[in-house]
Amino acid sequence: NVDVFTLPGFELDIRQRKSGQGGGVGFYINKDLNFRIAEDISCFNEGIFESLTIELDIENTSMIVSNFYHPPNHKTLMPKEHFSAFMTDFKSLLENIDKKKTNSIICTDSNFDLFDLGR
Repeated sequence: NVDVFTLPGFELDIRQRKSGQGGGVGFYINKDLNFRIAEDISCFNEGIFESLTIELDIENTSMIVSNFYHPPNHKTLMPKEHFSAFMTDFKSLLENIDKKKTNSIICTDSNFDLFDLGR
């Protein structure tokens, strides 16, 4: 129930997994800000690359803010395959952001075990 996470003066926008436990991404956005969810930029590949992107207009300046989560484990993919699938989606996100030709911020909780990628 997301209602327990309300903050006065802020709107909570989230993308959650349809199955399983945990995961997903979100933003608390000040209600005074002009923004839109950028579905054309966001990518939500459950269990691999879960992202949410917003476009903000602040004092006549446009900005893209993207938040993505990479779960530490996958049910069926080995770590190297999981990383490869993640990188495909991450590249797509970066290309979509680049097409907008505006300032951007990317936030992440990426959970990479760099010692495990070679296996």
